[in-house]
Amino acid sequence: MPCLSEPTVMKLFIIIILWGLACPPLCPAQYYKYRDENGVLRFSDTLPEKYADQVEIYQESVSAPQPVDTGQKPVKPAVVPPKRQEAKPAPQALETRFTLLKNRILLPVEIVGTRGRATVDLVMDTGAQRTFLWRHALPSIGLRKVGRVRASGITGSKYASTVRTKSIKVGPYSLKGAEIALMSTGRYQKSYDGLLGMDFLMKVRYEIDYKRQVIIWKGKN
Repeated sequence: MPCLSEPTVMKLFIIIILWGLACPPLCPAQYYKYRDENGVLRFSDTLPEKYADQVEIYQESVSAPQPVDTGQKPVKPAVVPPKRQEAKPAPQALETRFTLLKNRILLPVEIVGTRGRATVDLVMDTGAQRTFLWRHALPSIGLRKVGRVRASGITGSKYASTVRTKSIKVGPYSLKGAEIALMSTGRYQKSYDGLLGMDFLMKVRYEIDYKRQVIIWKGKN
């Protein structure tokens, strides 16, 4: 009887292993998929008769199990869409830091004109009917003169010319088309540029946090 060399034996052994992996089982197992009365998805090699109308038959194979077409429409589980969450504004967008100036609240205010925008520092004044600037603080951003009014505030009551802006913005809120009165002062004010009056403040709700020195905006009126 001839003897096989060691390399030949190894080759035959590898061929047998590969042939066994490539061939499917001669008797593949068969099982059933159905949902019971509680809605629980079940797999079983036996099928209760009361679930015969919704059965899906699977056969075991080397690859993932594939359903066998029985001519019956499979029952699809209900798809529940994920609950949509409303976007919340960032907390810092609802707060504006202020500076205390001799017990007065000094806020940065953005003024937008036809030729640009500028930021000025205005004192919150609930006694002023409208917002106004000192004439020397008026930025050259294309603000058009529109009239003359009598304005009152912490400096008293005076006649003043007015200019129209595209908008003024304080914190997260803007007032479009706002008119600003221009005032001359007896003293040359360097510490602030004017007053933020009730024409803006009455349109918003806010809370003053003196400890943290921030205005907390609560929404529009």
